[in-house]
Amino acid sequence: MGALAERLTEPGNGLGLTDFEVGFAASCYVLGAVLGSLVFGYLTDRFGRKKLFLLTLVLYLMISVCYLGSGLLLIGTAALSATARCPRPG
Repeated sequence: MGALAERLTEPGNGLGLTDFEVGFAASCYVLGAVLGSLVFGYLTDRFGRKKLFLLTLVLYLMISVCYLGSGLLLIGTAALSATARCPRPG
């Protein structure tokens, strides 16, 4: 996000974001990653990686479908970020 921040705030680039909005979007991304890691890390220890991988796959698909139909950019980004940080089977 840091590398894109300058480009996102340029006038006439199509997004027209303020510095605050770019910072807020980056903060939501980090918050989603941290909360997702904490929650799914605990659940992985409890239920195993394979079951949680399948759960996060379903969750990711459901959130993606909801995200496409909504205008809640920051909430959708935070939710997708949380699922993207889940442990994967190795």
